[in-house]
Amino acid sequence: MFDQAVVFLYNNPFAAAGPTIRWSTHELTVRRHAALLTTFLLEADPETGSDGDEDEDDGEVDGEEESKVDGALGDCPHAGDGSYSEDKEAMAKASERHRRFYLNYFQHYRYQNASLVPTEALRRVFPSIVDEDIPHLQRHLARAFMMHNPSQILSLSLNAPDMAYMDIQHAILSLSSLRFLQIDRLTALEAPQMECVMDCITRHNELHGTIKHLTLGGNHDSERYSEGDRSYLVKIVQAFPSLQTLVMSQWADAWSNIGAIPLTSLRRLVMDHGGGRPRLEDADFLSRCERLEILDLYVAEVDPFDELAKRYLTYHHQHHQMFDEQVMQGRTLTQAPPPIRGIPPIHKLYISGEGAHPHLLNAFESAPVALSQTLRVLKVSCLDRLIVDRPSLTWGGGPSIGLQLPFLQELQIQGDIGLEFPFALLRCCPNLISLRIVVNGLESCARPGNDLDPIWTLCKLQVLQLSGNWPITTAWLGQLATRVTGLKMLDLQWCKAVELRQVLEHVGRMPQLRRLGWITESPELVAEWYAVNPLLVIEPIPLQAYYI
Repeated sequence: MFDQAVVFLYNNPFAAAGPTIRWSTHELTVRRHAALLTTFLLEADPETGSDGDEDEDDGEVDGEEESKVDGALGDCPHAGDGSYSEDKEAMAKASERHRRFYLNYFQHYRYQNASLVPTEALRRVFPSIVDEDIPHLQRHLARAFMMHNPSQILSLSLNAPDMAYMDIQHAILSLSSLRFLQIDRLTALEAPQMECVMDCITRHNELHGTIKHLTLGGNHDSERYSEGDRSYLVKIVQAFPSLQTLVMSQWADAWSNIGAIPLTSLRRLVMDHGGGRPRLEDADFLSRCERLEILDLYVAEVDPFDELAKRYLTYHHQHHQMFDEQVMQGRTLTQAPPPIRGIPPIHKLYISGEGAHPHLLNAFESAPVALSQTLRVLKVSCLDRLIVDRPSLTWGGGPSIGLQLPFLQELQIQGDIGLEFPFALLRCCPNLISLRIVVNGLESCARPGNDLDPIWTLCKLQVLQLSGNWPITTAWLGQLATRVTGLKMLDLQWCKAVELRQVLEHVGRMPQLRRLGWITESPELVAEWYAVNPLLVIEPIPLQAYYI
């Protein structure tokens, strides 16, 4: 019954299978993958099928499991000797049986990743398999999936050592609709193998030209930085001059190679843990990102936003001076300000780094200024412990020069670098919907001249998280409840200056509030307020609820 319902369960993961059945998430995942694998083998070759019963298995692993997969490859074009035809018309023709495969089964595998055939599922379907045979069978199945579904797979994630096999490369060349490609552990390959992988990727781009989103990981999961020659990584990126998304995951010299990477057409760029330092002429690489909308950047040894911020401040002062002259002359400004050249239209910015160095703080100072007219989401992360006497951020003068971030809706600061943020800068962000600041919860977050009062001016605020020992008072809570009436989620679980009852007396009756973050050991008080406001949930809110 489970095997028959697996397709429904796959598309509806929250469906209840029965009131008395309780499976763990891991067990349910293994059963689902095993049933899907069995379904594939039965559809691919109903006569051969898959034998999942342990008592009927004869113990012969070598050849038997592979023969079941070979049955899946029997009617597939390009199967057999691994030869590949570049004739698009021949590739478009498929038998009725082949068409039935990807219509009935492969609708679940349009997004194929490296965990498509997990080890647990293989052991469930082939009970007698040994660990040494699992990698080979995984590659064989991956090729079977790709060869039976060349026109449906949109996304593919593989480890580079697996991609070095010729049968996998020929299968990849048949994926005519592939748009997302992820290759991990590239530097684990030797030079001849890397050449074969590059040739495969280049041929696919020449034949189909469909890949627009590329993710390249250079290291093993247990290492922070990769080792070896990174020139191949750059060459692979250069093979796709019209990429829209580039994720350089764990590149040891990502910054050093940024000058050789085509950036003009990119809409999303990720350098999350890159190291190295760009050449002087490449430090202003963001000026080449004409269409960039999402940037996830590990700030290493240079602030890439500094020149952009100076460029915008020059424009800002000239525009305001022209506006003031028009007003003094009794005229209105009839012409729109000229566009700012060389500043990418970034909507979402995620920056991280080490707090012991000033580079991240400098980027936090200049990035909001440079991107003030387009930025919608700003997230800053630093897990290092810092000692901050008073906030140092100014955003180029902030409210004193009339700086506005009119489109910024979400501001998120994680780590003690949040102590560098003066709340007066919130006056530059009148349309904030979400404000999340998480700092050390053990020490007082009170700093001279950094009152929390500017939060009251955020009349559109819906989510407020002040995780840390902030100097909250009952008077401040009263003003918050009166002036920020649209608040839906409030997290004050580490604020020790007030008690839960005081918080509830001031904000517990807010009409939109549905969730209050607090670490409480008073179930009686929670039950009491449940009778007052049954829609309000009082509970500790984990960090995972925010940082995704």
